Amino acid sequence: MTPTATRLVKITAFMSVCASVTYVAHIVSQEVAYVHAKVNRSTSTDTKQQELRWPEPAALPELRVTPLKTSERLGTDDR
Repeated sequence: MTPTATRLVKITAFMSVCASVTYVAHIVSQEVAYVHAKVNRSTSTDTKQQELRWPEPAALPELRVTPLKTSERLGTDDR
């Protein structure tokens, strides 16, 4: 390799390392800010968690189990 090509490879590698470190620092700072906001959240500004429920018209009907007739019971044959 020529000295110019070697120098360009070194510069490219250095720039890649700098970009990687910057990206990781950015992600870590976002995560720290998120955790800090969660930990220091005031209880007076907290909203109550609502229980997730189906609206009544969309609710599934209850399953009903009817007693089986004697001839429909397992193990009973009418033969």
